[in-house]
Amino acid sequence: MLGHPFLVKPRRSSASKGIVTIRSQDDFDYWLMKLGDNFMAQEIVGDNEHEYTVGAFGLGDGSISQSIAMVRTLSREGSTARASVVDLPELDAEVQRLARLLKPLGPTNFQFRRHEGNYLLLEVNPRFSSSLSIRTAFGFNEPEMCIEYFLNGQVPARAEIKHGNAVRYIEDVITLEAG
Repeated sequence: MLGHPFLVKPRRSSASKGIVTIRSQDDFDYWLMKLGDNFMAQEIVGDNEHEYTVGAFGLGDGSISQSIAMVRTLSREGSTARASVVDLPELDAEVQRLARLLKPLGPTNFQFRRHEGNYLLLEVNPRFSSSLSIRTAFGFNEPEMCIEYFLNGQVPARAEIKHGNAVRYIEDVITLEAG
């Protein structure tokens, strides 16, 4: 058993909509009756300061053309509120391992938390994610990659990833580091 507390998540959702923290058997029984079998249970791991979003462009054969990783803070609505580009070889290796297993095709978003020294996968979203505009500002342009790959039949060219910070409110605000 997962112990208490743990999360109940809808099988299909976005921006953390419908995620509920279960604190007791009564909570679980209530949500089980309400959701039927349209949910997943997930242990709460790590902490809010060690949450990561990784955008990758999968080639469908277990490889990716490139990825971009960001440490992030979630808003109360569940989408990325703040993000900073990071270079973490261990996280990159985990994304490569997952790509070999899942064989994503096109834009794919992986979400992780660092827990007890490991990067644990929370979700895989095989689509454009809400942080697409932030990743594009840092040089990782997934719509352009889709055009290159699906329309022109070319593996997307490696992007020059810029480092910096993003803050989301109603619009995206990007600051790029020199260099």
